[in-house]
Amino acid sequence: MSIRQLWQNIMDYGDFDRMPVIHWAGWDETRTRWISEGMPEDADEYEYFGV
Repeated sequence: MSIRQLWQNIMDYGDFDRMPVIHWAGWDETRTRWISEGMPEDADEYEYFGV
């Protein structure tokens, strides 16, 4: 099953064999807020939050 077929089946409540892995990127405003709340400016978000 291709990624496209997988996505279409999930969206149409069809059968699927696995869940997709989707890595969402944050907004610039979110990073700015995290830094203001104590995250180091040079930190990688994924490593910092253990994702």
